[in-house]
Amino acid sequence: MKEVISEEELRLNKIKEFFKKDVFAYEMGAKIESVYNGNAVCSLVIKDKHLNAGGSLQGGAIFTLCDFAFAVASNTRGKLTVSVNSDITFLEKTMGTKIFAEAILVKATKRMAFYDIIVKDDLHKTIAKMQVTGFIKDVDMIIE
Repeated sequence: MKEVISEEELRLNKIKEFFKKDVFAYEMGAKIESVYNGNAVCSLVIKDKHLNAGGSLQGGAIFTLCDFAFAVASNTRGKLTVSVNSDITFLEKTMGTKIFAEAILVKATKRMAFYDIIVKDDLHKTIAKMQVTGFIKDVDMIIE
């Protein structure tokens, strides 16, 4: 019996394949979990390479996951969108083994997109929040 793949799964697979071109985030271990209505959830399994000298999750790893979630969310809306400003607040150290960054579209105009990114761990603690302002270019994003 042949497995039937839904349109939604097919689209998500195309998006995942496309964003493998984001080599820095991909090689860091960032994964796309879901994409919906201009929003996205991405994850990172925490490994020793993600820890700082004090044994905590490196802030740069958290920032990169947030930036990646923003890129996925904003660039699946149809137009090339680039970050022009990002502001992150680290709230709490994680004791978990995985983090999730959810990029939530707050508002979009013809040329600007505003996102909130919430980072939680697998213990359901909110460990960081980021706000991103993106510039929407007049370039179509075609993900095939």
